[in-house]
Amino acid sequence: MPRLRYDIEGTLEALSPLHVGTGEMREVEGVKGRPGDNAPPGVAALARDVAGAPLLPSTTLKGLLRGLAGSLGAEIGGPDAITLLLGEIKDTAVGGDEHGQPLPRGSMGLLTVFCAPRTGAVPDASAMPFADARPIAQHGLGDGVFVAARTRIDGASGTASHATLFFQEMVAKGTRFAFRCRIEARAGRIDKAEQALTTLKDLLAALTAEYGVALGKGQADGLGRVRLRPQTLSVTRRTVADDGTFTKTAVEDFGLPEVTAPPEVDRIPIRLRCDGPFAVIDASSTRERGRHGDEDPTPHLRAQRETETMPLLIGTGISGALRARAAWLWARNEPGIRAAAEETEGPVPDDRTVGPKDPVERLFGLTGFRGLLSIASLAVTAEAPLNFTSVRIDRFSGAPVDNALFTTAAFIGVDLSFTLTLRGGATSVDRALFNTLCGDIKATGLMLGHGTNKGFGWFDWKEAAA
Repeated sequence: MPRLRYDIEGTLEALSPLHVGTGEMREVEGVKGRPGDNAPPGVAALARDVAGAPLLPSTTLKGLLRGLAGSLGAEIGGPDAITLLLGEIKDTAVGGDEHGQPLPRGSMGLLTVFCAPRTGAVPDASAMPFADARPIAQHGLGDGVFVAARTRIDGASGTASHATLFFQEMVAKGTRFAFRCRIEARAGRIDKAEQALTTLKDLLAALTAEYGVALGKGQADGLGRVRLRPQTLSVTRRTVADDGTFTKTAVEDFGLPEVTAPPEVDRIPIRLRCDGPFAVIDASSTRERGRHGDEDPTPHLRAQRETETMPLLIGTGISGALRARAAWLWARNEPGIRAAAEETEGPVPDDRTVGPKDPVERLFGLTGFRGLLSIASLAVTAEAPLNFTSVRIDRFSGAPVDNALFTTAAFIGVDLSFTLTLRGGATSVDRALFNTLCGDIKATGLMLGHGTNKGFGWFDWKEAAA
C-alpha cells in the first residue's frame, strides 16, 4: 500500500510562565498553609515525563492547533480543510439508518501531534518563589520550575477573596519544548496530503507570531504564552511506493506564509513606570533572625523576583487590579459608558448575547465563561533592588511601635509593558468599558503589588519612545 508521510519538527518557547497540569495535587516542601492548618496545602501539579521534567501533552498541543484553526476559519481554507487536517470530533449525526438507529459521525484527520518534552538549556529559576531543584521524588520541583501563589477573585467586588490562596507549579519563562507532528496519508488519501500540509503551514505561521499563542492555565492573565521559533523548523518527506520502495528526503523549501493573526477587536499596548518602590511579596521568603557577623539582617518582606536583580510579576497580579478598576468605573459611571456604547462599533447586547450580561464579567470572565479581555507580551524591568525600612504602627493609637523596625526588599525604577487584547464577541458596551478602562489607565496610572496605601507600586503612564 503506497504511503506518504511528512514529519515536522521545531522548538516551542515559553514567553511567560506556563502551567499545563494533570488535575492532581501534590505536596511541595516549603509550601505552607495558614498557621494552625493540620496539613500543608496541595500544589497543582505540572504534566511531566517519566524523568520528572515538564512536558506539553499531545492533546494540549492538538487542542491549541484546533483552537487556532477555529479562530482563523476561512483564512485557512474553511471547515473542510480543517476537518481534513485535524479530523472531526466523534458525535452522532442527525437521522439514522434503515432501522432508525443514529449514525455515528466523526473522522480521523491526517495530522498526528506528539508530546513535546523539554529540550535545550533549562532557565535558571533559583531566585523564583519556592524554587527547589531537587527531584520530585524528594518533594522538590526540579530545575526550571517554581510555585506561584494565587488568590481567587470575588465576583461581587472584583478583588481577591479572603483566605483563598492556592498554589500552582509553573514552568519558568524561556523554557523550550521539542515540537513534533506528522501528516500521514495512505492509498486513496495521498492526494490530500499536500492540501493538509498547506493548512498546517498557516497554523504554524500563526504560532510564530511575536506575542505567541496561549495554552494551559490562566490564558487571559498572560500565562502560558508559547511561540514556535521559525528558524528551528525542519520537514522530512518519506514515501513508500506500490512496490515497497522507500525514499526519504528533506524538504528544503518549507517556507511559512505571512503570519495570520486570529481576529481580535482591539490590541492596546500599555507602558507604565514606577519610579518609587515596587514589590510583589514572595510567599516563600523566610527571615533568618539575628545578624551574621557584619551582615545586615535579612529583610522581613522580600519581593518575588525572576533573577536577583529583576522583579517577577505574573499577569494575575495585573488582571486583578484591572478588574477592580473596571468594576469601579462601571459602578461610578454606568450611564456615561452606555452612552458611549451607542457610538461604539459592535453588536448591541440583548437576550441573544452569549454569556453574562454584566460587562465586567464579560471582560474578565467567571466560572463557565472565558473573559474577552486578555494580557499578552508582559515585560518587566527594574533599575535596581533596594531595601526600605519602616516602623510598625500601633493600630489603636496610630503611633509608631517602639523597637519595631521592619525592612522590605523591593525594586525601584520599574518599567512595565503589556498588551491588552479584546477578542471577538465583544458587544458595544464591552468595547465602551474597555476603552474607558484604557483611557483611565492613561490618565491616572495603575497601583500594583504590595503596600499601595503607603506609596509602593504607583505606576504612571509612559509614552512610547519616538
